[in-house]
Amino acid sequence: MKPICNAPGCGRISHSRGLCGTHYQRLRTTGSVRAEVPIAVGAHHAWLIRNCSPNHDECVLWPFSTAKNGYGQVCVGSKGMGAHVVACEIAHGTKPSPTHEAAHSCGRRACINARHLRWATQVENAADRILHGTHLEGERANPAKLTNLQADQIRKDPRQQRAIAADYGVSQRAVSLIKRGETYRTNARMS
Repeated sequence: MKPICNAPGCGRISHSRGLCGTHYQRLRTTGSVRAEVPIAVGAHHAWLIRNCSPNHDECVLWPFSTAKNGYGQVCVGSKGMGAHVVACEIAHGTKPSPTHEAAHSCGRRACINARHLRWATQVENAADRILHGTHLEGERANPAKLTNLQADQIRKDPRQQRAIAADYGVSQRAVSLIKRGETYRTNARMS
């Protein structure tokens, strides 16, 4: 019979020093087998631990791989996670609820400085994105079919919405949302 991991409640097969691979890695990187600190793999995790709590208020940008959305990526166990989320967990503990998000006070997605991170609700995090100007709206939104200039022209166009929609290749509903200011808001309304 193979030896079992000594970590409380684990039950996996022991590989080194009486621990499974996961708990051995956690012990090496955090000094404890307890799960409060997430386990990321290799040099990226070591770099994150060393750099996420600096003695300054400047941004610390993640130098490794990033997702298309600009957030740093780190492997935790066998799962990819946002580096900013792991940094927030290291500095501020686990999420208060499953719906909380790691929010940046600096507005820079690649920043992992724990002084710039906090747990926030989805509403609070969305408000931060609007404040920082990183909220994807108008032509910056991924599925955008119109530019902000075209939206301004639509807003000023006195014709019927169906005629405008046909000219721009969008639906009448899209024109209606633009005219009501629900999408493609003007710069004055966003500030």
